[in-house]
Amino acid sequence: MLKKEIRDIILNNILLDDRSSKLRNDESLIGKGLDSINFINIVVELEEKFSINFPDEKLIFEEAGTVDQIFQIIQNELDKKGI
Repeated sequence: MLKKEIRDIILNNILLDDRSSKLRNDESLIGKGLDSINFINIVVELEEKFSINFPDEKLIFEEAGTVDQIFQIIQNELDKKGI
């Protein structure tokens, strides 16, 4: 469920014609329309939804450029909070 929520937030912030079928969880979001502005929008929305803070070192495409990577960051932050 967590990954679906994350995926939905990401998909709502990038432009895809057929969202669900054209994005794999391990696929780079950059090639799917992710740019620096919608990346920040995604981060802010995820931080607010899950009451977490993205670690500064993860605020780069290389660290948070796929659904799987973003899921892992959020899961790690939630684990730190004991959620």
